[in-house]
Amino acid sequence: MPRYAVLLLLAACTCCAAAASEPYTIHPIGSTEAPYGYLEHLPDGYATTAKAKYPLVFFLHGLGELGDSNKDLPRVAGAGPLKLIANHDKLSAIFAQQQAIVIAPQGLREDKWWKNEKMLATLAFIIRTHPIDLDRVYITGLSMGGGGTWGMATSIPDQLAAIIPICGAAGPGDVTKLHGLPIWANHALNDGTVKFPDTTKKWFDRILADLKLGPDGGVMTGYMHTDKPWTGWLGKQGWQWQEGTMPANIPAKQLQLVLTVYPDGSHDSWSRTYDNPALWAWLFAQTRAKRH
Repeated sequence: MPRYAVLLLLAACTCCAAAASEPYTIHPIGSTEAPYGYLEHLPDGYATTAKAKYPLVFFLHGLGELGDSNKDLPRVAGAGPLKLIANHDKLSAIFAQQQAIVIAPQGLREDKWWKNEKMLATLAFIIRTHPIDLDRVYITGLSMGGGGTWGMATSIPDQLAAIIPICGAAGPGDVTKLHGLPIWANHALNDGTVKFPDTTKKWFDRILADLKLGPDGGVMTGYMHTDKPWTGWLGKQGWQWQEGTMPANIPAKQLQLVLTVYPDGSHDSWSRTYDNPALWAWLFAQTRAKRH
């Protein structure tokens, strides 16, 4: 079991069972060819005609939501895109406007962690059986799912438009495979469950070093610790920081490498991250066909 697992098991589970009338369909394990059961949200007016193409958001939950991929599946909707859609507010309107398909698989308790080959096979099944816009495939996840997001991205970077790993429970992998892939990571600096210096910070230090565009002191160079979140990004003048959760006056399509850090020790970085409309505007602005 990965070394983060014990701490993650002790973290508070914020996800709850879905109520009746939730905006998704349950597909238990064994009901399809996918190795995981999953929840599926289809936009209003969904059609499978040859001309219909929809963006896909593939969401990976945290350790606390592992289950049987059957009766436990509704727990997966307790955080992330499906929770936002269920709220029927301005954030859910973004998904409606984008006509986005949302798929949220459930990892198996018996596996104790996300299995990369099963995640990839589930995504491949969804793409094969749905009219997906192949230039707009997005992956996001929290904690264990954030680690899974990094893992999938290094496995199939050329198939993705962008990723959003949140407090991702994974050390850095082969960052050379991430060239040109838009990334917006989010993490609390003093997260006591998934340590920022051992995970997200190392990913960004290695990415910037590989690109030969980062400061000598690493990704945190220029960061000023305050009681506010700060966001760093790679721009024309190199790596820079600004207070807030979105760089001001920078078009979303020009932001390819972004890191938001929160100045506290909460493991729950996902609630505030997913509640940021600018994050979703950025995500849906990214396309595989228009990478820099």
